[in-house]
Amino acid sequence: MGSRDSSRTCKPYSDRVIVPFENSYSDLQTYIGNLSEGGNTSIDLGMKWGAALLDPAFAPVVQHMNGTGEVTLAFDDRPYAFNARSMQKVIVLMTDGENTSQHMLKSAYRSGNMPVYKNSSDGKLSAYNATRSGSNKYWWPDQNAWFDHAYGDGSYVVCTTRKGSTTCTTTVEPGDPIQMTYEEFWHEYNVDFYQEEFSFFPNPIDVWGYGTKNTRLDAICDAAKAQDIEIFTIGFETSEASSAIMQGCASSDAHHFDVNGLNISNAFTSIAREIHELRLTN
Repeated sequence: MGSRDSSRTCKPYSDRVIVPFENSYSDLQTYIGNLSEGGNTSIDLGMKWGAALLDPAFAPVVQHMNGTGEVTLAFDDRPYAFNARSMQKVIVLMTDGENTSQHMLKSAYRSGNMPVYKNSSDGKLSAYNATRSGSNKYWWPDQNAWFDHAYGDGSYVVCTTRKGSTTCTTTVEPGDPIQMTYEEFWHEYNVDFYQEEFSFFPNPIDVWGYGTKNTRLDAICDAAKAQDIEIFTIGFETSEASSAIMQGCASSDAHHFDVNGLNISNAFTSIAREIHELRLTN
């Protein structure tokens, strides 16, 4: 089972790509119109991207994207320094829920060689389990059995019995077993496959829950406010607890909007008015 795009943590779908800098109202409308909902809620990640795109440390990335045409040259000097004159940085953070769980690969499983080999001829896998007793330490998913070598390093015998007669066939393995890196493996296979076929390996996934993600959100909001970034927050039909968390992120209580239904339009209108007044006074 190969890696399905829908099983990836970072799904390569056009409606999930971040628009870093844009000055076309129609392009932004089109992009927003193509968004689709799904998955868990990670308010901290949304805030992290918002803060990162306003951080002058992001400038080298913007310059690279200028060169590739991903960002128009109108933004070649962005993000501005935090102390730039006549400038105000603003984040509008909205959620319709609360932070849930987030699943991520542990750092040890993100890079470097892994104990899995891919055959250079037919792509069959074999995995080495150093903790297994005996000589048969290589698991071949294709054969659903243990062997004493990686697939591609020799030959193997398969015996079948039919009507009391046993027939054994020796198969010479093609190609060579090439050790995979974690980057190569995750490009081709997903975590479900890894855990199903190599259940003898440790769990490669960290799960961060509600409390951890709220703590991270608070830290990002505090860091942004320390740089005088103006933060407006909107809780759309959220729980009382989630509303309190969003209010804590905002620059002040007055910067938070707890809305339901069509009132969300009024919230955005109020925020736009506030931002416009900020521009006039800076």
